Amino acid sequence: MRLGLLFTLVVALAGAFGLALACGGSGTGTPTATSVPATLPADRTGTPTATSVPATLPADRTGIAEVDAVVEAVLSHNVEAFRALMRFTAGPCTTASQSEGGQPPCKSGETEGTPVEFVPGTVAVGQLSRCEASYYRPDEIDGILEASALSDASLFAVYRTPGSEPPRQYTAVFSFGFRDKVWGSLLVIEDGRVVNVNLGCGFRAPDGRPVELVYP
Repeated sequence: MRLGLLFTLVVALAGAFGLALACGGSGTGTPTATSVPATLPADRTGTPTATSVPATLPADRTGIAEVDAVVEAVLSHNVEAFRALMRFTAGPCTTASQSEGGQPPCKSGETEGTPVEFVPGTVAVGQLSRCEASYYRPDEIDGILEASALSDASLFAVYRTPGSEPPRQYTAVFSFGFRDKVWGSLLVIEDGRVVNVNLGCGFRAPDGRPVELVYP
């Protein structure tokens, strides 16, 4: 981890991603234990035995438990684990054709103002030509992992958002290919729960604020 490094994500990731492509991505190595000869205490005799050394982290893990749980659920396409890591917001739905003020659209059988649960976010539409607000309901979580923006993605970076003590908000950046280009998806993680989902709308940090890179 390179804690303490402040930078603007757009610039840093643009440069870093060229290196990531050259190196073949983040990798999905499996941790293995390494055996080393054990030394004997000065007052003991006998044959040394092998001592197991703890395995190192896989290449696509951060060592931050609350972040790695989300990363593992995404990369293993574990829908139930991913759903359990979502923090749903409660609010009224709207029947308006264009939702304003962060209200999710009502589904069939729901009337204006019906209380619903959702996770807000954005999604790229029209062959990734534009982004629209999106509101993911509990029964739509499997669709997030099935979307090409995450189903074929690799962990690209994780940054921490400054502004609270201690900082509790992280953003996991996943990269995926589409039409010979590389695109980004973001999952905002707060206190171990996903609170915002960005599917295919880029690598950009919110408002261009400086952030603290924690992975790679």
